[in-house]
Amino acid sequence: PVCPMCVPLPRFELFTSPSGDHHSSPKSLKRWSFRLISAEAGEPHFEATDFEADVTVERLSLLAVVRGLEWLDQPSHVTLVSPGRCVSRGLRYGLDMWRECNWHWERFGQLSPIRNADLWQRIDIAMAFHTLKCRTNRIDRAHANLRGPHFMRKQRRNTKRLLQAV
Repeated sequence: PVCPMCVPLPRFELFTSPSGDHHSSPKSLKRWSFRLISAEAGEPHFEATDFEADVTVERLSLLAVVRGLEWLDQPSHVTLVSPGRCVSRGLRYGLDMWRECNWHWERFGQLSPIRNADLWQRIDIAMAFHTLKCRTNRIDRAHANLRGPHFMRKQRRNTKRLLQAV
């Protein structure tokens, strides 16, 4: 019998893209995408894409992170790789404070509700199960499509670097 506390948690990289290819969707719809890659195997584990109507890029980024974290069926070590800084900054500097202040933040001496509190709360719940590290990965617009060959080459290089660092 194996001790459940001694079994190492699986490691994943979660790549997110808040808007992807604008040419393939109507103007009112914007796309979010995520791709989970197993750090041990280095191969895509799961990917998903969907469209949302009339939402901000920040909300799209958060949706991609939420859906990726909620897809994992067991506690895991996750390295989030995102082109936007809003998510990593919120995780590093805001999440604990927002939770303590009932999902509000101080703005000009008054408490204001944070934007997208519903998604931040879902990320907070997911972080009770997963350990999460963040990396910002800037992708130029010509190669923002997660399925593009340039992204895959860059992704493999980044995965190899991550595995060497571990």
